[in-house]
Amino acid sequence: MELALQAAKEQAAREEAEAQAALAAAEEERAREQDTLMMEESIASAMEAQKRMEEEEKMREEADREMVETLRKAEERAAIARQAEAILASITGAEL
Repeated sequence: MELALQAAKEQAAREEAEAQAALAAAEEERAREQDTLMMEESIASAMEAQKRMEEEEKMREEADREMVETLRKAEERAAIARQAEAILASITGAEL
C-alpha cells in the first residue's frame, strides 16, 4: 500500500513537472511571438515613415521645380520688356 502511495506521489510530481515545463514553454513561445509582432510593427512603422519622407521630398522637389519655372518665366518677361523698351526708345529716338 505504501509502495502504491509512493508511486502515485512520484507520478503526480512528474505530471506537475511536465505541466510546469509545458507552461514555461508556452510562455516562452508567447514572448517570442510578441517580440516578433513588435518587430514587425516597428518595421512597418519605419517603412511608413520612410514612405512619408519620400513623398515629402517629392513635394519639395516639385515645389522647387515650379519655383524655378516661375522665375524663368519672370526673367523671360523682364527680358522681353527690356527689348520692348529698347525698341520703343530707338523708334522714339529716330522720330526726333
